[in-house]
Amino acid sequence: MSQIVSQNPMDITIEIVDEYIRRIPEKTLRLARDYIYEDRCIRKMSMPGRLIAELRGYHDSYIPHFELSADLWQGGCTCMRPAPCAHVGALLLSFRQHPEQFVFPPYAFAMALQNSWRVLFEATTGVNILRLMPEIAPWWMLPRKIAHTKSEQMALDNLERIIHQPQMLVDLHPSWLDDPSILNAIKGWKNAQLIRKPGLLFWIKLWAYNPFLPLDHIFSSFPDEIEALTSQILAELWNPGVIPFPTDRQWHRVQRLLSLMELIPSVPIVFLWDQFAAMDPLFLARTHALIRQGQMDQAIHYIEQHWPEDAQEQHIVRQALINWLPDSKKLPYLIADCLETGSVPELQELKKHLIPEAYEDLKNLFNRRWPSSYES
Repeated sequence: MSQIVSQNPMDITIEIVDEYIRRIPEKTLRLARDYIYEDRCIRKMSMPGRLIAELRGYHDSYIPHFELSADLWQGGCTCMRPAPCAHVGALLLSFRQHPEQFVFPPYAFAMALQNSWRVLFEATTGVNILRLMPEIAPWWMLPRKIAHTKSEQMALDNLERIIHQPQMLVDLHPSWLDDPSILNAIKGWKNAQLIRKPGLLFWIKLWAYNPFLPLDHIFSSFPDEIEALTSQILAELWNPGVIPFPTDRQWHRVQRLLSLMELIPSVPIVFLWDQFAAMDPLFLARTHALIRQGQMDQAIHYIEQHWPEDAQEQHIVRQALINWLPDSKKLPYLIADCLETGSVPELQELKKHLIPEAYEDLKNLFNRRWPSSYES
């Protein structure tokens, strides 16, 4: 069994797997290929720095896994044979042939680990936990473009069904949200009684595990209860569990949980965001948090204090402020962006906000700076 408990954010690639496969003796690889030929590798999961599955052997089932650490990689298996065994070889060959069949671990599997990756390798307990992952990844866990080719159209019947089978919702692959019917079905839940049935903590944990879900409206059904769960929300922020998250999933996770903290006026939201500063290099998340808390002037003062020097980053910040601020506040940023980027659509937009004399002055200045961009 591997002694590495990897938190390495590096993705496992075909190249890494190939390098490890080359270390496996040919006799062992022949046995591994037999396992693949007979479809004995099931319940296949991947996450940053880790692959894991169940291998149905000829006499028992085993849990092979492959892990990265900061400077090496290695495999292990519950068969306890000297590494690398044929079960690990089959795991790697399966990933080598069909990486799309390896999915992010389901919510039920993550919850059952109880903050201990080691429990997965404890005889009966480990197998029972692993089997919370279906033998073959269900279509809603697969990328939409893959699932559409092999399964029926997805149907989210009603909220009650989702609550009773939370894996259908929490394990939804984010690519399904590109389907407007699915996105609108989730956003359209209005039955407060059904929403409240599982309790606020259920939704907090669910959102923390799959932060791509558009569940903002769910929490309006708990207007007076979020503050009472402040400690649980903070615990989710600082103790995400043993399943390492991909970078984009982790960013959304932090953003979602901190958006709940914004609903509590006494919470120092900028201070909390400062603890995750690497995820907000342009200070935009902190600025937006202040705006959503109704601290408009403080937000403007804050972002002005942290204005970037790079021209492209300045453009990104200005565009964000233009989208977030009311007309009375965004005008200076719209004018600056228009003049700095030569944007004709922005110049035309400014005609709606300026008196004719001011607009003519702006257009003349624009034409001097960008003579080939705009024709009077």
